Amino acid sequence: MKLIHLACLLLWFTTTTLAEGIEFFDGTWEEALAKAEAEEKLIFVDAYAKWCGPCKKMAASTFKDASVAELFNQNFISMKIDMEESMGRTFGQTYSVSAYPTLFFIMPNGEVAKKSVGFKDVAKLTNLGNSVLGSADFSSKYKAKYDEGSRDFETVMDYVKSLNKAGKPSLKIANDYLLSDHCMTAQQYDQFIFEAVSEADSKLFDLCIDNKSSLVSTFGQEAYEDKLLKAAQKTTRKAIDNEYSELIDEAVTKLKPINKSLSEQYRIESYLEYTASYKDWENYQKYYKTYDKKYTKNNPEASKRLVALTSKHFEDKADGQNMIISNLSKIVEAEPTEKGYLHLIQTLHQYGKTDEAINVGNDAISILKAKDIATKKLEGFIKYLQNSKQ
Repeated sequence: MKLIHLACLLLWFTTTTLAEGIEFFDGTWEEALAKAEAEEKLIFVDAYAKWCGPCKKMAASTFKDASVAELFNQNFISMKIDMEESMGRTFGQTYSVSAYPTLFFIMPNGEVAKKSVGFKDVAKLTNLGNSVLGSADFSSKYKAKYDEGSRDFETVMDYVKSLNKAGKPSLKIANDYLLSDHCMTAQQYDQFIFEAVSEADSKLFDLCIDNKSSLVSTFGQEAYEDKLLKAAQKTTRKAIDNEYSELIDEAVTKLKPINKSLSEQYRIESYLEYTASYKDWENYQKYYKTYDKKYTKNNPEASKRLVALTSKHFEDKADGQNMIISNLSKIVEAEPTEKGYLHLIQTLHQYGKTDEAINVGNDAISILKAKDIATKKLEGFIKYLQNSKQ
C-alpha cells in the first residue's frame, strides 16, 4: 500500500509540475551559464518588460502549456529577465533588445544560437525550441578524450549522445565500440544501443530489434517504437537525398514485426515525401489519397503535412490546389481559429475562388463569434475581397 501511495504521490507531483509550465531558473546569469555548461544545454531567455501585453499573454498561456513545459524543462535552462531591472540592464549591454518580448537561445559560452522577437503561441514556441535543439554541440570535449584513447563506457556513451544531439554522424564510433572488447554490462549494452541507433539501415537498428524484450522492459513500448520510428525517418531522408527508395522498403520491412500499423503509416508518409521531392505527380496522388483517407480525420497535424507537401511541390496543378483547399478546410473544422480561416480564404482567393472565399469567410465569422473568438482581421479581409469585386 505504501508503494502504491508513493507512486500516486509521484504521479501527482509530476502532473502538477507540468501544469505549472516552464520552470524558470532563479539565479544569476553567471550561474545560468555554469548550469548550462554542466548540463550541456542552451539557455532560453524571455527578455520582457512588466508592462508588455504580449509578454504577459505568453506568461499566462504559452509558458503554462504542458507540452511546452515538457520540451523546455527537459532541454533548456530557462530564465525570465525583466529588461528594466538591474539584471536586464546588464544583460542588454551584451544582448540587444529593441522590442518585447525578445526570446534568446544562448550557448553556455554566451554565443546566441537563435533570437526571435514577438509573441509566440504554443505551436510557434515549440517549433522554435525544436529548431535549436541541435545547436548545442558539446561533442568536441568528448572527441578530445576519445582521440586520446579513452574507451570507457561513460566517455563513449557521452560522445555518441552528444554527436546525435548535434545531428552529427555517430554510427562509426558506436560500431567500433561494439566490435571492441567493451566489457559493458547487460544494462549498459541496452542503454548504449538504444542511444546509438540513428538509422534503420544499420546493424544497430537490427540489434534494437533483436533485443526488443529487454529494451521495452527498460524504456517502455512507446519510447521503443518512437526511437525506431525516428531512426527510420532519418533513413527516409537518406533515401530521398540519394534517390534510392529501396531504403524506405528496407525500413518498412524491419518495422513491420514491431508494429504493423506504425510500419504502414511510415511507408505512406515516406513515399509521400519521396514522390513529392521528385515531382512524381502520378504516384504522389496515390499516396496522398491513401494518407488523406486514413489519417486526416480529426487530425489537423496530418492535414498540415499534406498542405505543406502539396503547396511546396504541386501548387501549380489544379488538383493540387483542390487538395490544399480540402485539407485547409479540415484543419479549421478540427481547430476553428481566425488564423486558420484567414489562411483558407486567402488561399481560395489566390486560386481565383474569390466568391467562395467570401462565403466561407462569412460562415467562419459566425462560427468564431459563437465561440467568442475575435474576427477583426477576418472581417477586414472579407471587406477587402468584396471591394475588389466592385
